[in-house]
Parts: sequence; structure tokens; C-alpha cells
Amino acid sequence: MLTYFLETFMPIPISYSYRNLLARRLTTFLTAARMALVVFLFAAVAKVPA
Repeated sequence: MLTYFLETFMPIPISYSYRNLLARRLTTFLTAARMALVVFLFAAVAKVPA
């Protein structure tokens, strides 16, 4: 099954990815902001002494 996947896998062109990120600026920004918030919260919780 894995060999079939590797033989038929076609990566998405980089230009397609960048074009979509630019076309969906608000969604891209909100996703990045939420990911940053999650990382910040994990770091903040990890620093709290037990």
C-alpha cells in the first residue's frame, strides 16, 4: 500500500500554494495567529512552576 502511494504521489506545486495563501490573506493570517497563540500558551503553561 505504501509503495502504491509513493508511486502515485504528485506533490502540489509551490506556486499553487503561494497563490492560494495570497488569495486567502485573512484566513492565512488568522490561522498563523491562532497557531502562535497556541504555542505561546503551551510555553506559558510549561513555565508555570508546579
